[in-house]
Amino acid sequence: MLGFDTVKNAKLGPLKAALDDWKTLPGKFHGIADSYQSTVLKRLQDVEFEGWTATAAWPRLRLVKQEITAAADEAADVHRLLSNAYHVFRGAQKTLLDTLDEVEGWNADHRRSAGSDVLKIDATGVVSLAIPSSDPQYDEYSRGYAEAIAGWNDRIRRALRTATDADDALYWALSQDPNGDADPGFNPNAYNSIAGARKGRAAVLRDARRFVELTGEGHRVSDEQLTELNELTATHRNDPVFGQHVATALGSKGTLEFWAELADPQRPGTRPDDSRMALLGTFQRNLGTALAAATRYDSPAMDTWEKEIVRLGPRTLEADFAGKPSYFQVMSNLMRYGKYDNGFLNTYGHALLEHDQRRTSGSHSVWTSGANTSYLNFTDKNDRGRDPVNGFLAALGHNPDAAAEFFRKPKDDDALDHFDYLVEERNWQPDPAEGGNPDKVQGHNYLGSALEAATTGHQSDPGHPDALLDDHVDNRTRENADIMKRVVSAFGGDNDLMHRLPGIGDNLGRIGGAWIDELNRGLDDYGGATRIAEGNDEIDVPPSPFAKKFGNGVPLFSYEDSAQFLSTVGQSKAGHEALSAAQQIYTVSVLDAKAPPPGTPGPVSDMDLTDSLTAVRVGAQTHAILDHARMEQITQDYAGDDEQQKKELGRLGEWGKWVVGAAVGTGVTVYSGGAAGAVAVPVAADTVGSVFTTFIGQQIDDGASKHEADSGDTVETLQRKILLEGHGATTAASISYWGDTEWTDKQRKELHSKFLGEMLDGRAAWNDAPINNPHEDE
Repeated sequence: MLGFDTVKNAKLGPLKAALDDWKTLPGKFHGIADSYQSTVLKRLQDVEFEGWTATAAWPRLRLVKQEITAAADEAADVHRLLSNAYHVFRGAQKTLLDTLDEVEGWNADHRRSAGSDVLKIDATGVVSLAIPSSDPQYDEYSRGYAEAIAGWNDRIRRALRTATDADDALYWALSQDPNGDADPGFNPNAYNSIAGARKGRAAVLRDARRFVELTGEGHRVSDEQLTELNELTATHRNDPVFGQHVATALGSKGTLEFWAELADPQRPGTRPDDSRMALLGTFQRNLGTALAAATRYDSPAMDTWEKEIVRLGPRTLEADFAGKPSYFQVMSNLMRYGKYDNGFLNTYGHALLEHDQRRTSGSHSVWTSGANTSYLNFTDKNDRGRDPVNGFLAALGHNPDAAAEFFRKPKDDDALDHFDYLVEERNWQPDPAEGGNPDKVQGHNYLGSALEAATTGHQSDPGHPDALLDDHVDNRTRENADIMKRVVSAFGGDNDLMHRLPGIGDNLGRIGGAWIDELNRGLDDYGGATRIAEGNDEIDVPPSPFAKKFGNGVPLFSYEDSAQFLSTVGQSKAGHEALSAAQQIYTVSVLDAKAPPPGTPGPVSDMDLTDSLTAVRVGAQTHAILDHARMEQITQDYAGDDEQQKKELGRLGEWGKWVVGAAVGTGVTVYSGGAAGAVAVPVAADTVGSVFTTFIGQQIDDGASKHEADSGDTVETLQRKILLEGHGATTAASISYWGDTEWTDKQRKELHSKFLGEMLDGRAAWNDAPINNPHEDE
């Protein structure tokens, strides 16, 4: 319960200010929706945006307006909820202050002959006699004031209870996510009153108590009971109140032992049937997500629960289950789902890796040895759940802030460096379930997702590369940049590293796509400034068209680092696709932000085209590096098979069709499709201009099959065409600018000549870049 002093002295001014701000939000959101309709959507209608790409893009573009409208409705509900809470808190505070005044007034009117007070109020808000029990008049005053004192105390208790209930209900209502994991958008039907929130919270606690009751059955839980458990957790899995009640009622040990017993009962070497496994997989997701919400509930009981989980981690379960797993193994499989608290993840992960380092050496892993028969994961046929590092890394993928902290270089040189250990030192082993790929090391995918979250600021999940891109905002921070430097150095500096971790290429592609602006800034190189700088942030670096996010200081990556990273990641199909599309989008965004607007009057020679020409040149060089890297890797992988080489070369431009219809956000544009999944690409301006709008409407996907159709060419001829033309990628980007009908015919010809020259120079410049050679299998 809230304390007497807490309520009495509460400063409600900030809440009132927030209330006033929320009051204006619905109108602002409605204004944004109207503006979006009249600008973005109308522009695309005016350019007759149609075709298969338009068919795919229009629902997403219209959804943006629906989300803005839903945001307005939710803002109105939040305003009403805050208003209700404010008046409840103010009313409770007024009751306490009025009661205090009454008691003080009573004392003033009924002072004893000695001048002393008759009544007092202690720090907890309890009214009592100020007369010591040894005083001869104590009994007389006690009888005379009993009814008044009881009334005041009752009034104070009720006021504190009202304020506490309102506080609990407000916290609960504001922490709700009615849409669930599948829909990160706004909800127009949020709670708008304390009374409604109080009833909702009480219903949640009833369901939590029922959940705990069902867990008493242990491995004897029937399919019907497991279905009920799934229904309860599916309804409340994002609710921290539900999660913390379940977690603390069962206790740390009890929570993990329930899942282990349910998942892996006393049947050595066997698994449940398919229908039971489906139920268990659903329950694993639901329970894991509910526990994640619980770790974000700030209470002493949850702090104790989390510390106990870490303490238990290395120990083997005391119960006699078939596989006798460790508590780390059990917790990590539940941790695959939901967003766990930052501090808990980092403490847990450090303890896990220290334990893992002691248990895993050379080609041997205690986790996946034949002696370990546990089945704890029912959601991935290529991951049986015995390696606890996999589940932990999945959890990092869902929490970018925790991931960035976890991969930070330690200050103590003797401390375990999580990045170095996982990326370069750890022995990863396959752990397939029945029917899985015996050679697939799924841990590489989870490592890639964790690195992706740590570098981009967006959630990542190997099983759903599109689903968890939770917003269209550039989330990158300096902390993310520090991890990105480590990624670029590690994978660009060791050409074989990506290939030693098969499955990580798509993550590296999305990571590079999210940092394409800084990779471009590195390639631009300012006449060798990055090589001169040697990490000196004081060097005077010329302004860059690529410096929107992190300013014009020394680029994050040197010329060598940028070229080597691009050439390494470009060797993989998914990496080439993600980076190529990102480069295309980014080049257009720089033209949109930096070039003179289409229709600018006057001679082209008088226009400042420095930044736009730089963007096209660097973009062309990037495409050339990527295309060369992928071509060389294809040649290496399919040596002696010309037909397969030509088939793979013909697919180099497939990424182009996914760029059309990309969704524009704040400082970032998201495209989705193909092997790379969803890629968040930084853009050079927060608002969309005519160049970008024209580009989105272009139908460039025919280029994807252009070279595939030239099947009569030799491999060498096909390679030369790709390097020279870049599948029209850079050309298409610049055409959206110089081809605009606002220019005169003369201006278009002059602009075409200038941009074509820069493009060809950039395409040819790949040969001078310090790129990595294709990977050769040992």
